[in-house]
Amino acid sequence: MQFPLRYAASSLLLLFVAHRVSAQDGGAIYKRSCAPCHEAGVDRAPSHEALHAMSPERVLAAMESGPMISMANRQSEAARRAIAEYITGKSFAHPMDTAPPAAAMCAAPAPDFGDPLSSGATLWNGWGQNLLNTRFQTTAQAGLNAADVSRLKVKWSFGFPATLDANAHPAIANGRVFIGSTSGIVYSLDAATGCIRWYFNAVGGVRSAISICLEPEDIAILPDSTKAFVSCSGSGQVASVDLKNDKLLALLDVGKGPVSLALKPDGGEIVAFNFDAGSISIVETTPNEVLGSYLVGAKPTRGVFSLDNSRLYISNFESNNIAVYDIDLGKVVAFLPVGTRPDALALTQSQQYLLVVDTGSSDLAVIQKRTPKKKFEPSEYSLLTIIPVGVQPNQIAVKSFLATKPRDGR
Repeated sequence: MQFPLRYAASSLLLLFVAHRVSAQDGGAIYKRSCAPCHEAGVDRAPSHEALHAMSPERVLAAMESGPMISMANRQSEAARRAIAEYITGKSFAHPMDTAPPAAAMCAAPAPDFGDPLSSGATLWNGWGQNLLNTRFQTTAQAGLNAADVSRLKVKWSFGFPATLDANAHPAIANGRVFIGSTSGIVYSLDAATGCIRWYFNAVGGVRSAISICLEPEDIAILPDSTKAFVSCSGSGQVASVDLKNDKLLALLDVGKGPVSLALKPDGGEIVAFNFDAGSISIVETTPNEVLGSYLVGAKPTRGVFSLDNSRLYISNFESNNIAVYDIDLGKVVAFLPVGTRPDALALTQSQQYLLVVDTGSSDLAVIQKRTPKKKFEPSEYSLLTIIPVGVQPNQIAVKSFLATKPRDGR
């Protein structure tokens, strides 16, 4: 069976970071966090002059493994190095290197990650396994019972370079351990051996657990940029993320296989198109609540709202039509036939024409909308024309649109 082209990622890691401190902030950090003792003659606190005579390596060692560890562990590695360079007036002989050594990387190729929900493997998602933070794991998922606990032994351990503490909770899925560090490195570890499958540098220290959005397909951001919504196709959910405070607000259960999202022009509601359920789910964006799910056709894949928020046009990928969903009535009021495998769609600026990309028949269907005398009339919509385009088109953008009559007047 043919499916609409979508992104290749199988999961999305939702992680939240603290802002990274650059080297030029060393003076400001010192004055704020260190000067109250070192500039005030506090007992056993070396003066500024004494620190200036030292090497940055010695000052850094005092902060990371010496008498200042309890005070400096609140600073990132970059901040500690910035302080050391500022107070000594000297640069480090070697730049900071937090890249894992080659020996820490997994030698064997990684198996396909797959779908964590259907694999049957141990799964621990986020800080508390669910949004209520119950931190409960079933015996089947844990792979052990209470009697096994006393026989547990350390299998492997992992050290975080350039960090003095670890705050983030690991997330576990499909034989991987996902965890961040205060130095800003996010790791994917092999759960069986502890070797590193991959890693990347985030924009700052990771301070919370990583939540996994299974098979992310689409993202929509509110007009005021306060929230983002991500469709998690693999888990049948929509993730709501607070962009101001770097926080996962909710994982909302919608229909099976939400492959795309459409945001109402006023930003008040967002619609998830549940490809495998033949339905749409309407989510209210302010309270993060699912208002309901409604059947609309076979394999709904995308949609577009009219500017007045009154209609939602939905491409049904398998039934080869467009469903016209009336927002006020809360139901489909018409099905408009188009080409095969309709996917992307767009309204012209005048709202009089709906353009539909048909991936199966490789054409563009143009539907004309007329102003009805009452709420809905069968003649309100008509298929104006079908225009051949390239093979398997799956996206459309409208710059301008002009419909003209043929020269012969027909």
